[in-house]
Amino acid sequence: MATAKHFPGHGDTSTDSHLELPVIDVDRARLNAIELPPFQAAIDEGVGGVMSAHIALPRIDAGNLPATLSPMMLGGVLRGELKFGGVIFTDAMNMRGIAAHYPEGEAAVRSVKAGADVVLYPPSVEQAFISLKKAVESGDIKESRIDESVRRILAAKAKLGLDRARLVDIGKLDKLLGTNDHQRTAQQIIESAITLVRDKRGDLPFKLAPQQKVLFITMVDNSEGWRDGVPGHAFFAGLVKRHPNSISTYVTDKTSYAELELIKKLASFADTVIVNGFIRVSSFKGSIDMSEGEISLLKHLSAINKPFAFVLYGSPYLLSFVPELPTYILAYEYYPAAEEAALKAVLGEIGFRGKLPVELPGFYPIGHSAAKK
Repeated sequence: MATAKHFPGHGDTSTDSHLELPVIDVDRARLNAIELPPFQAAIDEGVGGVMSAHIALPRIDAGNLPATLSPMMLGGVLRGELKFGGVIFTDAMNMRGIAAHYPEGEAAVRSVKAGADVVLYPPSVEQAFISLKKAVESGDIKESRIDESVRRILAAKAKLGLDRARLVDIGKLDKLLGTNDHQRTAQQIIESAITLVRDKRGDLPFKLAPQQKVLFITMVDNSEGWRDGVPGHAFFAGLVKRHPNSISTYVTDKTSYAELELIKKLASFADTVIVNGFIRVSSFKGSIDMSEGEISLLKHLSAINKPFAFVLYGSPYLLSFVPELPTYILAYEYYPAAEEAALKAVLGEIGFRGKLPVELPGFYPIGHSAAKK
């Protein structure tokens, strides 16, 4: 079942709700214009589920409640105004955006009273269950309210055919998922998203002469846990096919000072430098996590007076840590297809068609693009 998340919009913050409660300081007009339209579009297309966000909107909900616990946001806006009739899931209730501020039993009760149908991942399932049962027995939550959620959940299961076949036929997966049509659509979406945020020197797109030496650097936030192939491999494979006079190096949080100095020397001999940065937006990690050595290397490369391109995959907020970067390209995802799309854009094979989906505070507003008209 497709699920739209995180309602009413978790994009415009660099705070990780696994660690603390983000505050989205916007008014209702801005919410209507920016955050809510994607959810309304998904609801209009029949999306089955919506997941709430552990975010506070103090200018909209005077109680300053996280959206997950807010009757105004879940019952009022999502159910009432957007007319969503499917299943509302909470985000994981063990995240500190909720768990650090509300006792776990109380949080479960508040989320159901707000309008949630499924209380996801409470720190203690037993405690959440006991608290909800007591709330029903005391009349704090009406039994009819529980019945509403049960009916929605059963209807969703029936729509998916789970009353007839509970298990997935894995023999059909290759015929149902990842088809050629799916891959073409995914590639179109990725290519349309590549965003040129900054090009101070007007270096892009690159027009590489055969004799020019290109240094390609892959920089990752840490060396562990990459699931979608080796970061940078797809970009460099495509680069070498187009421009054989290219060399590659790899930088992680464990790269030594001596290695970083060697990379600086390699950059001094190159005619063009391209850096792919991989910074994951992941649970319990915060907004950014690169080593001092990596940050220092980026600052050094930014000061070199030669064509330079920096492509960022994942979190878009690195610019606040390295404001010196002369170019700033966002690809958002870590997939090999995103690397291939970024390479095409850097070399001018496709245009930069993306626009900033978030604000980069102090730098650029939502909707910004430095692409030539």
